[in-house]
Amino acid sequence: MRLTVHGSLKIADSLVTTPRYELAKESLYFFRELIVVSGATNHGVFMSPLVVGEIKRLTEGMRGERAGKIFVSRRGANRTLANEDVIERELAVRGFEIVHPGSMTFEEQIRAFLNANIVVGVMGAGLTNMVFAQTGAKIVNLAPAAMPDTFFYFLSVHREQRYHEIRGKNVSGSDSWEERFDVSLDDILEAVA
Repeated sequence: MRLTVHGSLKIADSLVTTPRYELAKESLYFFRELIVVSGATNHGVFMSPLVVGEIKRLTEGMRGERAGKIFVSRRGANRTLANEDVIERELAVRGFEIVHPGSMTFEEQIRAFLNANIVVGVMGAGLTNMVFAQTGAKIVNLAPAAMPDTFFYFLSVHREQRYHEIRGKNVSGSDSWEERFDVSLDDILEAVA
């Protein structure tokens, strides 16, 4: 997370619109006025459109470096697809690039998604990069059946993207959100057609 924060501040610094000052650890500072912004989002409950507007402003002028079709892998995470190998193989045949956001810098993640007009992935941090995809992009969110989350839907609404959600069953039969689950390949292929 520290690298993501650093990367986003680096991009914000390049815009030269708001000064940023590095503060030394364990030092005292006096601020005549300190403004703390809060309430712009409440995960899964509310998201201000101003947040997405700022993201669009930060990425203006950046160029995408990847394909228009992306599959976001969560390989190695707890919440992942039991049939990911089959899904990756079938999507790759259809022109999808497989990306692993967890191994990319923040700027690399932005550039990977800027040209995307279709993004498929398991609900999680890596799929949040859908916010950088094109307006009108098709978003296919894969999730365990019992996982309640509206965050990705909010993102897609503010970005004016076409949102689809496909739910799957946990391999173990439990209602946990953090384990392997299966999603129908046919449902995915139908959603990306």
